[in-house]
Amino acid sequence: MNDQAEVLRLKAERTRADELTCNRTHRSRETIIAVGSGKGGVGKSNIALNLALELSWRGRSTCLIDADLGMGNSTILAGVTPRYTLGHLLRDGKRIEEIITQGPLNLGIIAGANGLKELANLSNEDRIRLSRAISGFAGKWDYCVIDSGAGISENVLTFMEKADQCLVVATPEPTSMADAFGLIKVLSERRCRARISVVVNRADSVKEARNVAERLSGLSIQFLNQTVDWAGFLFEDSAVQKSVVKRSPFSAFNRNSRAAQSISRIADCVEKGIEISDIGEDSIGNKFKGWLERLFCDG
Repeated sequence: MNDQAEVLRLKAERTRADELTCNRTHRSRETIIAVGSGKGGVGKSNIALNLALELSWRGRSTCLIDADLGMGNSTILAGVTPRYTLGHLLRDGKRIEEIITQGPLNLGIIAGANGLKELANLSNEDRIRLSRAISGFAGKWDYCVIDSGAGISENVLTFMEKADQCLVVATPEPTSMADAFGLIKVLSERRCRARISVVVNRADSVKEARNVAERLSGLSIQFLNQTVDWAGFLFEDSAVQKSVVKRSPFSAFNRNSRAAQSISRIADCVEKGIEISDIGEDSIGNKFKGWLERLFCDG
């Protein structure tokens, strides 16, 4: 009975989320999806990996590029051991096609280097070289998902600016929302061509996720004149942490989990395009202004 009640509750929440989140319309397929965050520790890499796995499970040729240079961990989360990393491309002259690792569900993975300080602070020449290599490589896949790292360093921004869609991951914590807005602000100022969408992680409820999305969208419209979509959310779920510990991504090995269902919805938005229907200027108001000024507005 408890299991049946849980299933019914999840169906009700998903129906409600459908009403709140987006109206989906068919559009041309995007190739490069960059996943970033204003700060670390918000689940960005796990979302990037599981989104890529979901797209691959749907029969799309998909590659995940761990561009979190210096501290890449996508292969750890995926449970695979790479022979080569982006470090071999930059330091040893390997071609990007030579450093692919086969992941679950036929996902191709380009591993980021871990613990290499020089990769965390690329020269402008190396950054351009890597960016061009990724751009040329991405065109060979239906989808190329880039884990672009956290923050607003030149490394992060270079990869996000190459994308067709940027997913900015935030949690309901005020610091995470402030840093997410900071990333959106910098992308907007640099006239990033990508469509920017928010993914809310570790939400306790649909209402909480909606509030985070409304707040970031409202601030972006009011202060940046920047449209920001809502691509979906994941609930706070201990099963996600367990999958990380086991190196067993939930989109591949636990497809009936609540987290996998959430990632599937995000993949729907990525594939079909989204248009926010319930977050507009009427919902912004002055309630966001004080919050913005307290957190990060210098005037």
